[in-house]
Amino acid sequence: MTLLQDVKNRISFAYGVALLVAINGFLLFLPVLERGVAHANAKSGSFDTWKEALSFLALLEIPGFVVGLVLLLMSLGLLIKSRISWFFSLLLLVATVCVDFFILKKPDGVTFFSLVTIAVLAFYWRRFDHYSLASGSLPYPQTDPPAQQRAQPAPQPDPENIQRSHESPSRVCW
Repeated sequence: MTLLQDVKNRISFAYGVALLVAINGFLLFLPVLERGVAHANAKSGSFDTWKEALSFLALLEIPGFVVGLVLLLMSLGLLIKSRISWFFSLLLLVATVCVDFFILKKPDGVTFFSLVTIAVLAFYWRRFDHYSLASGSLPYPQTDPPAQQRAQPAPQPDPENIQRSHESPSRVCW
């Protein structure tokens, strides 16, 4: 039982969410990568122009390649619980699912995995509480400040030294 608790203490939910987003990005990136490797092997690595080198890319595969690469990068931001990374990951995944369902009309396994990832991101939205990538590396503020920094109660005024308004007000008239 202590081993399970030790693992739970060391592994945060952010690792799981970041892993889901990274896998999703890799799955979007993989078809272009496979086709590029096969094309390079077929041409035996001899390219004369950039057009030949990139001829394996279809026009509609370029956005999937870029989205997959950006999702891989956003998974690094999710590790530090960045809300910006959370938002852009969610936005890219929703856009990918919409393109697959409404434009291509060919949902596949990656589309349904994207839906699961969207659900996990939506479920854990409150846990991504760092508003910038730089704030993820800063420590949390202390909830209990040291004794010398605690707010001291305000001193109460001495009732004998209070000047009442009805007792000899000092007025200067010109």
